[in-house]
Amino acid sequence: MSITTFEILPNEILLEIFYYIKRAEIFYLFFHQNTRFNRLLLNYYTNDIDIRYTSYKAFNYFCSNIMPSIAANIISVTLGYEHCSTEQLYLLSNTCLSFRSLKHLNLHCRQEQDLELYLKLVESLYSLTVTISGHISLSDNTTRCIFNNKNFLFKECSIINGVFSLKNKRYLSTCFIQCLTIELEFYGQLLVLFDFIPYIKILSTKLKWFDFDPHSIINYDYKALHMKISQLSSLKLQFNQIIFANAYDLIELLIQHIVSLEYLTLSIGYLSEPSAIDGRRIEINLLSTLLNLIDFNFYFRFSYKNQQIKSIISSFKNDYWLLKRKQKIICYTDVCQNDFYLYSLPFSFCDIDCISNGITNYKTNDDDCKFQFNSIIPIGTPNAFDLYWPVDAKVLSMFKNVKCLKFYLGSCSSINKSSMLRLKNVNTVICKYLTPDQQLFEQHFSYIFPNVRVLKIDDVSIYRIVGKQLAFDHIKNNYFVKQVIELHLNNLEVNDVDDEKNNYLLEFLQYFSNIQILALEFANKIPIKIIQSVLEVLLLSNKRCLLSFIQFYSWNNNFVITKNVAEIFQRLLIEHFGNDNCYIHIERYYLSFWR
Repeated sequence: MSITTFEILPNEILLEIFYYIKRAEIFYLFFHQNTRFNRLLLNYYTNDIDIRYTSYKAFNYFCSNIMPSIAANIISVTLGYEHCSTEQLYLLSNTCLSFRSLKHLNLHCRQEQDLELYLKLVESLYSLTVTISGHISLSDNTTRCIFNNKNFLFKECSIINGVFSLKNKRYLSTCFIQCLTIELEFYGQLLVLFDFIPYIKILSTKLKWFDFDPHSIINYDYKALHMKISQLSSLKLQFNQIIFANAYDLIELLIQHIVSLEYLTLSIGYLSEPSAIDGRRIEINLLSTLLNLIDFNFYFRFSYKNQQIKSIISSFKNDYWLLKRKQKIICYTDVCQNDFYLYSLPFSFCDIDCISNGITNYKTNDDDCKFQFNSIIPIGTPNAFDLYWPVDAKVLSMFKNVKCLKFYLGSCSSINKSSMLRLKNVNTVICKYLTPDQQLFEQHFSYIFPNVRVLKIDDVSIYRIVGKQLAFDHIKNNYFVKQVIELHLNNLEVNDVDDEKNNYLLEFLQYFSNIQILALEFANKIPIKIIQSVLEVLLLSNKRCLLSFIQFYSWNNNFVITKNVAEIFQRLLIEHFGNDNCYIHIERYYLSFWR
């Protein structure tokens, strides 16, 4: 057998070349070529496998021909992502039991059913990270699998966008987790959790609601906390909102008794009683008992009252904050004077929008402290807390580091090109309930967001855009719709009967000629006729189709695949792409294809 010039290259050069190729593609190209390549890949590339972003053909080959040979060597695996998560998880599920050496599992999934395929691996894992594309409530079965005492090596667990309900203690066991990121429904469930994580060292938790139950909260034995979680050194505590009068008192009581803390982060998205917060109270009631504390960061938002701003910021102008803690505190109101913000610098939160309505009445405990917003917020919402006010250039300019912007109602009606503002980091725009006079598809909008590639838009906005009867050629040639390669249509309300009402959806889809990924979420059911119409518009009417993924799904469990629908779906896709180049996945609640 002849040896190519490529094969005589030394391993060091090959490894340098492989650095620029996706890991799954490396195996697809070189595994089973010869003994040397096999040995090289097994030695260097089986410890950590990331097989998310790849084509169906390469991934399918990887699962069927490569994974059985290397599964026993894999220590860490990352798979699934927003578009093809279920398909990937399904194809790879047959190999699960072969992961004998697997210690680190990183999953991206869309629904809990995807997660259930791999929960059986938890008993042998060291760390588990799960990212769910939508915010969902998790079942007792998931709770039982995560919080169990069967695996004493299970030390790290992070569940993003999955909300636990710890109402049933019988599903919990004392576990060995040391690092935990979790979201809970109620504050009282956090107190329950403390009984089952005695070895916890790092805890990051979000709480949706503060429940006020005198029996389980007020009468809780807070003094025993230093024994229950004696090793907890880092606590990140985030509340969506607190509306009960004495709730903040209980939070203070909780933190006071976790005396082992070295790092503390406290965030309250909305506090109904701003009078509960000032520098003196935080110093005495919250921090005085934490003798080991090294770093403390906080964020509060509450209703604006003019007389409070001066007194609150003055309480941070003392030696404790400026000399001992060396901490800079800023406060301000929004331009609508609805909300008052108070937080420490440097800003340490990545998912809080505290500049949505602009800034006025800016004050600080250090006269040399200039306003800086260095945090990279992944999603920003101009006018998040006052949706009916128009957005101007001054507000938008504060989102220069944001990658995703949400627009609600009429908030984009006053955006204008004259400001010469360009937000080059924004690659995703989300629109909900836009008013009829919205400016989304005007040329100046394209100018402000030159790098937008993803558009997520709801049924109401689509209907209003098409209902304005804008000139089709004007929209069709617009740079904004041309640059969109990923399109999500959410909360669609269409049916198999009313053709006139459904036409607006098909007309809207024709505006986008370069999309590669399309996801349609239906509010009630997935109409069979719409499936066929959408596929015909996107596939058969375009000579050059770039689509690599289409998904139809419904959250209301009203969709039952029939043999007829499956045949239509398969015929159109195979006719356009060929039999070997796409994967058709059909289940009760959704169907999709992945190329």
